[in-house]
Amino acid sequence: MPHMWQPDHLDYNIVDEPELLIVRTSRSTLRDGNITEVELSHLVVTPWWSKHFVEHHTLTMFTLDEFMAAFMAAGLEAWYLPEGLSTNGRGIFVARKP
Repeated sequence: MPHMWQPDHLDYNIVDEPELLIVRTSRSTLRDGNITEVELSHLVVTPWWSKHFVEHHTLTMFTLDEFMAAFMAAGLEAWYLPEGLSTNGRGIFVARKP
């Protein structure tokens, strides 16, 4: 959501298994109104090979009211749970067809 966006925000995720290592980093690179760009860098390593690739995503941010209106327009009941499923602070939406 727009109020949650942080300029130059850095984040990462790691999968560390005996024969698989994955590191994904992300970096907020630009914001223009409700449009933001994020750079994702991935490193995947196994005992037999490794690969690195980068993705650039252009994302549109929506307010809580806009999300809820979209769920309603789709005929769904929806709830926003600010605690979410992790510690990233973004929360999660739960929706169901009545």
